[in-house]
Amino acid sequence: MKSLQVFALLFTDEGKPLANAKVRVEYFQLASNSWTALASGATDAQGNLSLKIALANNDTLAPNLRLCEDVKETRVLAQHVQLSYDARNQALICDFGHVEQLDDTAYSFTSVQTSSMPLILSGQSKRPNITTAVLMRTLASTAAPSITTRNISTVDAAIAATQVKQPVNTQTIAQATNQTIAQATTATQPALSISADVFNAELIRFKALETDLQLQISAKDRELSTIKAETQNLKLETQSLKAALERAQQAEAKLKQENEQFVAESQRLSPIQNIAANIGAQVAAANQQLRSEQQPYQIQNIQVELRGTLSPDGQAINLLKMAELKEGIANASLVKMDLVTTQKPVAQEPTSTVPDVTGFTESVARRLLKSVGLKMEMVNRPVGANSQYVIGQAITQSPAAGTQIKHSEPVYVVFAVE
Repeated sequence: MKSLQVFALLFTDEGKPLANAKVRVEYFQLASNSWTALASGATDAQGNLSLKIALANNDTLAPNLRLCEDVKETRVLAQHVQLSYDARNQALICDFGHVEQLDDTAYSFTSVQTSSMPLILSGQSKRPNITTAVLMRTLASTAAPSITTRNISTVDAAIAATQVKQPVNTQTIAQATNQTIAQATTATQPALSISADVFNAELIRFKALETDLQLQISAKDRELSTIKAETQNLKLETQSLKAALERAQQAEAKLKQENEQFVAESQRLSPIQNIAANIGAQVAAANQQLRSEQQPYQIQNIQVELRGTLSPDGQAINLLKMAELKEGIANASLVKMDLVTTQKPVAQEPTSTVPDVTGFTESVARRLLKSVGLKMEMVNRPVGANSQYVIGQAITQSPAAGTQIKHSEPVYVVFAVE
């Protein structure tokens, strides 16, 4: 683990974002048996807190963190944190969630044991306030008619839709709630008393509805991230193919130019001694390159058969054209040589570096492994509906990324399934 990433969203007791609030993150140090400051920071204009804390290789943290106000006295905003691990970046994600600051309503923590470290609780988890105001107004109006049984059933039916995993329209729920309040105001039936237990039950059910909608949004965001990653990979592959096509076109143009030069040279008289010297220089250069590359063979015993017309003095030759070579002696060998083995070659099996495919879908992971000459073995792992893993994405692999393996060895990739 290389770093900690701390996130929180702070609000005032009026529900407004708490901007420019100075806070610090503390962890419980086992060696000194005390809370120790880990990092400090401040929220932005929207009340968001985001801290990245680099860790040394020998850092050992207790499994307990808390978020405090950055003041002299110990004022604790949040003591409960949701932990998750980002394997790709080797970072521990610490999310304190939505925190409401208790300004004048902060209270001292009373321990059941004697404690020499008094502290003040100045924060709490922020609760949803969309439906609370409506229910509070209904309970406060003791003289006005209360919600009828028929109207409560309308709201219960909307909440029940979330319990069976049906699509929920928040606008429909809001309309049903407004209709309930309107009917309660104009109703002439006798008032029904609603206890605090009923209020809490309704609040809990609306909280469950909000949580379910947030989970659906998170799942859609993850799907969108996967689609964006696949689109980026396709763009990279397209650019690679375009570059390969351009190189092939350049090679074709160069080959055409060299062929034209060869045809032009074949029509000229060439001194025989120059031809022999040129062939000898080429053979020497080839042997030198073979030695520099540590190849186990060398070129020896060169035999050259020149086809063409000698000059009257016998010192030059007019070589045949490429078209004439194709017509008459297309299958004839004009140059013969022996390759003499100098040492026994050592056979080496090709290897590849295993890439990191965690977080990708099956098709992307298989294509990525295939591009480096490796094959994939798929393993399915069932996960729950509320699991941190995304269905259809790779969650782990073996061997790990960066390992050198032979092409014949498979890479086992575990995918999350329902």
